[in-house]
Amino acid sequence: MADTILPAVDEEIIATSLMSKLNTLALMAPRSFPGSSAGKRMSRVRGSEGMEFADHKEYSPGDDFRNIDWNVYARLDELVVKNFETEENLRIYVLLDSSASMAFGDPSKEIVSKRIAAALAYMGFVSEDWTGVFSFTDTIRDQFITTGKPKLRILTDFLRGAKPEGKTNFVEAFKAFSIQQARPGLAFILSDFWAAEKLDEALKFLAYNRFCIAALHLLDPLEEDPGIAGDMDVCDLESGETVPLTSRGDTAEQYQRLLKQHCGRVAATFAAYNATYLKISTRDNLEHLLFNTLKRNRLVRQR
Repeated sequence: MADTILPAVDEEIIATSLMSKLNTLALMAPRSFPGSSAGKRMSRVRGSEGMEFADHKEYSPGDDFRNIDWNVYARLDELVVKNFETEENLRIYVLLDSSASMAFGDPSKEIVSKRIAAALAYMGFVSEDWTGVFSFTDTIRDQFITTGKPKLRILTDFLRGAKPEGKTNFVEAFKAFSIQQARPGLAFILSDFWAAEKLDEALKFLAYNRFCIAALHLLDPLEEDPGIAGDMDVCDLESGETVPLTSRGDTAEQYQRLLKQHCGRVAATFAAYNATYLKISTRDNLEHLLFNTLKRNRLVRQR
């Protein structure tokens, strides 16, 4: 499969050297999703036609009596049913925050999130998973979806064209996404989560459609430690509002405390939905994130 994937045309977004390493990885979700199409992933289901036997389980009321193993019953006088495995594709969704605040940093949160999005999508391509990348601000701005032959050049062009602008509205964006994409799957959210006041309300739309959620919270080191001192103007990139600030002795400490509280609230909101939450610095090593952090959190596995 990997041999048919087109080489990257934008090395800034996904390097060809990284792609060869990603061929050894596959995305994974903590549970299967009914209704997925046939593919390369083994999913435990009850049934028999066109499936492979996996193991037994004790019979429970409601189990299909056609799956009772009568040979076991004859030998052990115990009612057990057969479990079977079938192959199905995982649906991969990557939701990319393209609001104006993502332009901040060096490298910017924009380019780092696009590199992560491209890597996640590439792993979906290799596994022949249904893969969609969606840019959002106050709604779904644009989308790239592939169910057939991967189109990596088109993906990198799509990501390059998703310029950071406008304000984030998670409620409206996730509502629109849930209406468009009703089938559950593994949904990665890549954002700086600065406009997270109604994040809980927004996540209800994803939870209703039974998505597995993984949040990657991107912050630039200067956002975590801005070196506040003296008089300065603080500009909100999304609203354009500028606020004069005079730093006093404990201003930096207050900022650190408020940032920690903010990140804690975001993490707690995702935890309430049994979602994975990862806070990521834009200076973190991308390969370490993909091969170690995501694997440790059971979001990727070796192929």
